[in-house]
Amino acid sequence: MFDQKEINILEGIIKRFLYKKRQSRKKIVLMDYRVFLSSLNPAERKLIKKIQSLDISKYGKKTPFYGIRRIPEDLVTIRGQRCKDKGKIRHLPISFLPRKVYEAFKKMRKTIGEETGKSLLINSGYRSPAYQMLIFLGYLKKNFWNIRKTMRGVALPGYSQHGYPDKQAIDFASAEILEKKKKDFSETKEYQWLIKNAVEFGFRLSFPKNNRFGVKFEPWHWHYESLS
Repeated sequence: MFDQKEINILEGIIKRFLYKKRQSRKKIVLMDYRVFLSSLNPAERKLIKKIQSLDISKYGKKTPFYGIRRIPEDLVTIRGQRCKDKGKIRHLPISFLPRKVYEAFKKMRKTIGEETGKSLLINSGYRSPAYQMLIFLGYLKKNFWNIRKTMRGVALPGYSQHGYPDKQAIDFASAEILEKKKKDFSETKEYQWLIKNAVEFGFRLSFPKNNRFGVKFEPWHWHYESLS
């Protein structure tokens, strides 16, 4: 799919946006897609548009196209989350949620804490289409530029619920999920509670086992659907 010249271009984009230490997470996660494209040179922009126009059905994906949407104006910033990683406390990066989704999550987090003593964390919430593209590129490199393998686990901009506030996605995590054995989220008490109770707060599992969208089982990935 990509020749060496294109790979070099993509690696340059990844390095400039994802690996630049002075780049704030908020700036990169909430980057406007048009601003992102305008910051690229013609060769980079042409290649990004080529990737964006890929027919996902050719790679076994059947997720709907939600569109490249504007960044919500009512985003709530979530800071100060902590989890255990190999016996040490690790701070999770800041996340963002639309206000309505955040309020629903806050109620659910309070209830799960009262009923199980567990703390439900947000590993990833809202992501702008520009950031979604950068994530896709990062995994492309990790997967040695294999599009099919990358598509299986990462959506292109416009196909991800993380950038679609009407069905806002949240990647949940347990405070103990990063312990030494890296126990799968589906084995946690938090997941079992979510399966039984999340719908009461408007949250649904997006990609269960053998789902119709051609996406691998993601027990951590839930989306919000308004109860009203």
